[in-house]
Order: sequence, then structure tokens, then C-alpha cells
Amino acid sequence: MVRKDVDGVLCNYSSQKTWTFGDLVLSSEFCSGNTAQVEAQDDACTSFELRTAPDCHGMACETNYRTWFHFSVSGAKQDQVLSFAVTNLNPQTKMFAQGMKPSFRIGNSPNAKWERIPSEVSHSSGEGRQFTIRWKFKFSAGQQPVFFAFTPPYSFEEVTKKVDEIAAQYGPASGYSRARADSVYFERETLTKSLEGRRVELLTISDMSGISELAEDNIPGCFPNVLPGDARQVKVFPNKTYFLVSARVHPGEAPAQWMWDGLIDFLLQKDDPRAKALRANFVFKLVPIINPDGVARGHYRADTQGLNLNRFYDAPDPNKHPTIWGLREAIVALSRKVDLRYFVDLHAHATKRGCFCYANALPGWQQQLDNLLYARLISTNSPHFDFSSCIFSEKAMESKDKNGQSKEGSSRVGIYRATGLVHAITVECNYNSGRCVNHKPAAATQDPQASPGETWRGAPPKYNTAIFRDA
Repeated sequence: MVRKDVDGVLCNYSSQKTWTFGDLVLSSEFCSGNTAQVEAQDDACTSFELRTAPDCHGMACETNYRTWFHFSVSGAKQDQVLSFAVTNLNPQTKMFAQGMKPSFRIGNSPNAKWERIPSEVSHSSGEGRQFTIRWKFKFSAGQQPVFFAFTPPYSFEEVTKKVDEIAAQYGPASGYSRARADSVYFERETLTKSLEGRRVELLTISDMSGISELAEDNIPGCFPNVLPGDARQVKVFPNKTYFLVSARVHPGEAPAQWMWDGLIDFLLQKDDPRAKALRANFVFKLVPIINPDGVARGHYRADTQGLNLNRFYDAPDPNKHPTIWGLREAIVALSRKVDLRYFVDLHAHATKRGCFCYANALPGWQQQLDNLLYARLISTNSPHFDFSSCIFSEKAMESKDKNGQSKEGSSRVGIYRATGLVHAITVECNYNSGRCVNHKPAAATQDPQASPGETWRGAPPKYNTAIFRDA
């Protein structure tokens, strides 16, 4: 079935199909869905074997990335137990040996939450690096569909809906009053379009203090919704520090989207003293999804050309890598016009546990000290950020990945070399768990909201959407 998404893009992908087995319907025909094949393993249709589609399935540029799966099951009877096996994944032995489990959600309501599969999940490796995971699930949701995924998903359409809701509350057309200096300032722009025509948005968050009448500069080739000769709506804050955050260059790294979700919700809290102080002193620029085509298609790592876009920040081609090119152009333009100090690119990590960062090896001791201290401050204020796992080496800036591509084209290295930013880092969060939990200091004031929350006691927890959002 051919459908259109929220940006009017036709979605006719071989990774998104529907299968019917009597009353049971298994489907991946939705944004970020991915299942290429489903077979019943018994006549009663209680056991199913599934195969996920590699990124760019069926195309000349088909890759070997086979980790993301996302499908729904409808029509199960009350208390019916079904068995599932996803049989052709890339090897993830280490993570599943450490207790990784797929996620499930009952229904489509706004209050439906993603949780870890409650039953045991087994895993095995076969010939040709074929990795299989198996689990059973007892259905008790009546007629509601149950969704299953490698990790809690966050689709392109869900991100767009989230931003729609924020714009309806705080945007220029919302009726929200900007009369006070501490009123929330929120603007939404289309920075560029993906190869398939999906928007890549640039959000601006601050408060009204220090706003000027000067609009931010147009950038040739960017902001397609700004007519020739017109100015952009976003205003310059000449005395504030700018902080840019991007996410989801790798589509399957959904924990990065949950980190973005927690960040934007926190920045927009009207009465939290920390959020108010941040809005008063900073201008936050947020790019929610860098690779919207990959997210919509249900890819794990690549774009529609089979490319790892996080290897092209050093010299992106506007025709081949328009989203990377547009983001880089915006960052370079900001660095020349305002006090841009921070660039943080959000990712997820499959092998290294915990939440940590990759940063750069800087030439001067003062710069490198500032670089280290920033990461240390994050760990002081976050229970899950592991400073001891952070990497600041020159080797990590220049080494090649298993496909032979240099990390000199990664976001943190490419943006640092284009702008000289001291704080150009990649924040990584494991899909499953951490190694440790930080002790956080008590409140420094009488206001408990002005300090970190409760300190976690006990073994590191298994990660969920709440922890991703808090990271």
C-alpha cells in the first residue's frame, strides 16, 4: 500500500509491509516500520519468524545494516501467547548478553508507553554473521495493536507532531504573549529538505531578554520557505551565548531522539529556575532529525543512498548530502555572526555501555582543559553521564571505521575544523545500560529545583525512555 507521510512524501518501501494469518495481522506499514518478511512456524499461527530489511533494501546501494526492526501485531486473542524470532540481525551478542531486550507498546494513545519485553529474551548466532533473538509475549490488550521494536522508537511523524504542539503553544501565531523579558521565545524554521523532500527543521529557544530587531542572516541554499528578498523571522540576541544541538544522523539511534525530547521539554519549562536561567543567558538552536528519510524508512544507520552521513561533515555535497551541508552552513554562519560556543550531536551506542562523549584533542592546554571541564560538569549534574568513558584523543579524530571511512568527516571533527569550536562533541547513550551511576550533590539553595534530582542508589538501571530523556 502506498501512503503519504506528513510532508507529502510517497512511502512505498519494501521494508514496510503487512501480513495476515487468520485473525492476526502483522504490519510494518508505518513511519519507521521495518520488517521485510514474516513466516508462521506452525499451523496454529502461534510462532513467527521475522526478517528485518537492510538499509536501502532492494536498491543498488543496499547495505549490510540489519539491526532495526519495528512492527505491530493486531487481532490477538485475550491472554494469547505468541512467539517471535527475528533471525537476520547484525551480531549484537555483547549487548544482549548484558540483558538487552526489545521494547513493546500497547496501542497508539498519547499515554501509551514503551517498555521492555517482560519475558526472557534469548539470542544465538548462526552462519554468515546471522544473529537471532527470540521472545514470547502474552497479549492482554483486547483489540489494541501491540508494537514491537529494537529499542523505543521515535518516528519522523512523531517528532513533527511534537514540534507542531510546541509551535501551537509558543510560536508567533499561537497567541502566547512575549511581553515580559522572561517570556519564552520560540521559532521554527525549515533549514533544508532531504533528498526525498522531508523537512529538516531548525528550532530556536530563548527568552525575550536581550532580543534585537536584527534578523538572522539568510544563507544561500538554505531556508527554502523564505522568499527571495524576505528576511527570516528569527531575531539576533547579540549578548547571549549560542548552543546548537542536533540529533539522529543515524536513524536507528532512537535514544538520541529521546535525549532531544527530554532536552526540549526541559528548556521550555516556564517555572523551573534552571530552565529560566538557561533561556536568559543562552540561545538554543535544535535540529531534531538530520536524516529524516532514514528514520521514515526504518533504516538503522544509512540514508537513502546507503551512506553513513556522519562521515561527510568535512566536505558535504549540497546535492548528495543536503541535510549535512545545510547544517554545516548554518553552524559556520552562526559562528561568524554570534557567540556560538557549543555544538552537541546526539547519538546512541551499541557496544560501549553508559552515556559518554567523544570530544576533540585540541592544540592548546587551556582549550583542552575547557574541553575536559565541560564533560566533567555534565557528569557532576547527571547520574548517567560517565566521565571516565569519555574520549578526547587525536586518534579518535582521525581513525577509520570498519568501512574504511575516516572519522575526520564526523560531526564533532568536521564542525571543529570548520569553526574552531572548543565544545564540539558527540554525546552517546547505550541502548541498554550503563557501567555506573554518579552521586549527585545536594541542593545548593533552598529551592530543590535548582539542583539535580534524587541520587540513584544501587546497581545501574536498565535504560528506558525516562533515563534517555534525563541523560
